[in-house]
Amino acid sequence: MGIRPNLELSLENKSVKQKPKVVVAWKVLVVVVVVVVILCKLDVVVTLRASSVARCEFPADWQGKWFESGVGDVIITPQNISTKGFCLENVDDFYLLENQYVGP
Repeated sequence: MGIRPNLELSLENKSVKQKPKVVVAWKVLVVVVVVVVILCKLDVVVTLRASSVARCEFPADWQGKWFESGVGDVIITPQNISTKGFCLENVDDFYLLENQYVGP
């Protein structure tokens, strides 16, 4: 005869700590406010980008058909460089392009 181990488990003494509902509600509110603020800022950025797209143009003397060594023919329109992409924004002589070109 041996000693039999006691395999019974008692859950009575174990307590699960729960956060008060008020604290959880405040955290949810803070997250919602942060998300709303971020979405508002994104809307402003999207609005600004959409308005800048219409204003971005390459100079008239750049426009036309050009040859670029190692690339070949390049066509420049008021808002597009065929081998680079579309003009999103420009400041002075700096241009931000959205890459639309898929090379060979």
